[in-house]
Amino acid sequence: MIRLVAISLAAAFAMAQNKEAPKPAGSWNRVMPVQQGAATKVKTQGARKEISGKFAGASEDAIQIHERGRVTSIPKAEVERVSVARKKIGRYALLGAAMGGGVGAGVLGGYAAIGQRKDADDDYRGIFAFVGLVIGSGAGAATGALSGSGYATVYSR
Repeated sequence: MIRLVAISLAAAFAMAQNKEAPKPAGSWNRVMPVQQGAATKVKTQGARKEISGKFAGASEDAIQIHERGRVTSIPKAEVERVSVARKKIGRYALLGAAMGGGVGAGVLGGYAAIGQRKDADDDYRGIFAFVGLVIGSGAGAATGALSGSGYATVYSR
């Protein structure tokens, strides 16, 4: 029984992580259509820190970032990497909630079914399944939201 629970939880966690395959990020053309105001990080050559701010625009030879009340223009020749915040947190949270709820309901419902005596008048499978659904949905939503957050690289030299 413990082995079944461990395998189910490992499978649910692996599915909730659902990492996207990295896309090639070598073309500057992927920087130009970024929506203005999107949270952006720019790493320049030789710099230890990234420049973080809101995307203000891009041209063929530079990117503009709005940071600390001013717009900073960074020449393309100095840009090593451009990353933009992902907007998929809600979708991943819903996906994680659905998977976690299903696994939780199945595991606790199955646990109640295995532990129930054949001659017992009380049937707790539904209650256990519902509790598993609630707990699993919450844990799955949190895991999904965390896996859908972060930054995606749109340009890398």
